[in-house]
Amino acid sequence: MKRARVIAGLVLAVFALLFYTQIGKTHNVKVTIEKSEKYTTTEIEDAVKAVKRKFWNFKGGELMELWYSEKESNAHIEGYMKSGRGASNGVEPENVIVLFSNFKVRSWGADATLEPNSTHTGWSWIVIRDSKTDKWRVDDWGY
Repeated sequence: MKRARVIAGLVLAVFALLFYTQIGKTHNVKVTIEKSEKYTTTEIEDAVKAVKRKFWNFKGGELMELWYSEKESNAHIEGYMKSGRGASNGVEPENVIVLFSNFKVRSWGADATLEPNSTHTGWSWIVIRDSKTDKWRVDDWGY
């Protein structure tokens, strides 16, 4: 009986370790939010949460910094609305926010689309919502 518990505990620990190494890490991210005239702090914080949730899919990644700059965000929103998905998905500009990040990719176990042992800086996250009362969701990301 005791042996079975030890084995079960070890199996559980191995599965937990495998799961933990397969998700993007966000627990030590440094978040910086500049003052905004467009969004409340809560709205921006909710967009940050949406990006963190999406980053969990970035196997082998570790999110180091995540920030909101209204000037940078506005410039990206303009491009997104003219020639990105915003030109066709019906989202209104006031329901689009762009956050920026720096993240590392470890040398092993990384998502195949990310170069192992690399650092990505200024990576953008386009986050949208259907209306001011709806939840933010990541619509696009990259450079």
